[in-house]
Amino acid sequence: MKVCNGCGAFMEDNMMVCGNCQKPVDGTERFLGPELYQNYPTPQLGMKWANFLGYFSLWLSAVLNLLGGVGYLSKVAYSPLYLIVAIAAFGTAVLAVVTALKIINRKRDAKTFVMAIYGMGIVSSVLLIMLNMSFISGPGLVSSISGSIASMIVSGVMLVANNIYFNNRANVFVY
Repeated sequence: MKVCNGCGAFMEDNMMVCGNCQKPVDGTERFLGPELYQNYPTPQLGMKWANFLGYFSLWLSAVLNLLGGVGYLSKVAYSPLYLIVAIAAFGTAVLAVVTALKIINRKRDAKTFVMAIYGMGIVSSVLLIMLNMSFISGPGLVSSISGSIASMIVSGVMLVANNIYFNNRANVFVY
């Protein structure tokens, strides 16, 4: 029985990739005899969140940002600033695809890209709030910016949570 260097999961001796974190075997794994295996603690950090981000969430984000960018382009007649928002949405879509691929391939800089995605979400929300405040007044203002405020809060929470998550798994994202 081997112990994965990436997440601490047990692996059969003939496995070439960890079944838990998908880290390839590099020959430096510890081997446990049957007497040690039964008493050895199993410190396994799951990779479900990273897989969710890499295989689903970031791809969905890319599609939604592309659609949003097209929508913002239709508002350029109201203000040229919507062009900046549209470009930011298109840029975020591209960044989401690159980030997903970094996570899937367990690249060392995946965390940096995840932080950039959520940072762009905060910046885009602030920009949208400023645009809405310049065009809308009265009771419609609150309803028009509430979604951007919620998005900004969620992006901030995700920034902190993903920072902790990827710091705890730094030995998995090594390529």
